Amino acid sequence: MPDRVTEIRASVGGSGVSGRDRGCLVSLAGLPGSGKSHLAHQICAATGALVVRTDEVRRVLFPEPSYSPEESGAVYLACFAAVRALLHDRYAMVFDGTNGRRSGRRLLGAIARIERADHASVLVEAPPDVVRERITRRAAGLAPSFGSEAGVAIYERMAASEDYGGYFDLVVNSDGDIQPTIMKLAMLIRGQGQVRSMGGEA
Repeated sequence: MPDRVTEIRASVGGSGVSGRDRGCLVSLAGLPGSGKSHLAHQICAATGALVVRTDEVRRVLFPEPSYSPEESGAVYLACFAAVRALLHDRYAMVFDGTNGRRSGRRLLGAIARIERADHASVLVEAPPDVVRERITRRAAGLAPSFGSEAGVAIYERMAASEDYGGYFDLVVNSDGDIQPTIMKLAMLIRGQGQVRSMGGEA
C-alpha cells in the first residue's frame, strides 16, 4: 500500500494550502453526474486545496475500469490511505468520490479525528434528468469529465444501490446556486469558520 499511496499522492491535483496547524478534509458524496467534481474544482480553484478523486485513482489502479464492487473496494482503500497520509502532513483537501456507503463515510470521519483534522461531509445532489443530460454531454466531449468514465448505465446501477442516508454537514443541489456552499467550505479550508456542527456521523 505505501507504494500505491506515493503513486496516488503524485497524481493529486492542487497546490496545497500552507500555514495550517492541522489538516482539513472536505469529503463529497453523490452519484455520478451529481456535480461533485465541478464543486470540487471550484473549491480548489478558490483555495488551492488538494483534490483526491476516486475516478483518477481508479485510472491509476485500473487502466480499463469496470466499476465492479471489488474494484471500487480497492480504489477506496487506496484513497483512504492517501487521505490519511495527506491529513497527517496537515494538507487541506477535497475528497471527490461517490462515497455511497455509510461505513466508508464513517471511516473518513474517523480518519479526520485520528489526524486531528477539520472535516465537513457534503452530499451533492441533482435531479435525475439533469444528471442524465450531464453524463450524455460529458460522453460527447461537451463537458469536462474530471476523469470519470461512468455512463448512464453505471449511474442507474449506482442510483439503485448506493446509500445516502444518515448525517451530512451540508446537502447541496448542484442544479441551483452553489456559490454559498463554495464560500462556506473555502472559509473552513482557510481556518476561518465552521460548517454546521462539523464532523458528525454519516
